Amino acid sequence: MLIRGKKRFVVFPPTDIRHLKPRGEVQTIYPNGLISYTSRPLRADGLSAEQAIREKIAMLELRIEQSNAEANEEVQEELNELYDDLLDKELQNADAQDDYDDMEASDCSWEDMGEEEVEDAEDSEEESVEEILDQSVKALPKNESDLPDSFCMISSAQLHSYLGIADDEEREEVTMENREALGKCSPQVIYMEAGDTLKLPVGWLHEVTSYGPSLAVNYWYYPPDQEDGTYGDKALWSHLILKSQQEFQRDTSSVVANDSQTKLNEIPHTT
Repeated sequence: MLIRGKKRFVVFPPTDIRHLKPRGEVQTIYPNGLISYTSRPLRADGLSAEQAIREKIAMLELRIEQSNAEANEEVQEELNELYDDLLDKELQNADAQDDYDDMEASDCSWEDMGEEEVEDAEDSEEESVEEILDQSVKALPKNESDLPDSFCMISSAQLHSYLGIADDEEREEVTMENREALGKCSPQVIYMEAGDTLKLPVGWLHEVTSYGPSLAVNYWYYPPDQEDGTYGDKALWSHLILKSQQEFQRDTSSVVANDSQTKLNEIPHTT
């Protein structure tokens, strides 16, 4: 949702990815539109095999903790099989495991941190907007090898020139190879103003141009992989959805509590 400013989107259906020269190698395009790359394969629901196994392990460990002793033996057997599967995956693809560990590290809660890490996290909240922006700029890809697999290697200038929407200063001669590639695609151009909301279906590729300063809210989700809009791995996703709801309630309760305390502190005290 665009809160402030103006934007222009050029969007492509997932099937166009094979013509748009992505940096990574496409492994498969699922019926729901999700695109999986060979460097880190994904299931149709957006989880990697390693993620799915780890989440199932967490689900079963919770079930053991909450169930009686008779149920534990059967669940423990399934859990041991998952441990073996996870070890196999780690041995097959160490790089994929490293990516998952990085993602988990960014998503961990303060309860999972050590004391020193909590202090560091608390200190980071006091950073200025300028410092945060500076760190974001430093984190931008420095060369082609740092770009995500889905990044299109046809430049924005050539795309805009091909579509006839390029500004004078960015207009560029489109190579014959890129012209042929774009000619096989079905792009759509969408203009947004403050208050507009754009929902991109799963796997749709997009290129964005902002007209001056802008502010937007983006929401990403794991796509259902069944035709009826549900998840095929029902037990796992029931667990993940419940876990997400509990975390949301915990986080919102914390925000409300902190906000209430702040307002109390703002009340003038008399002696």
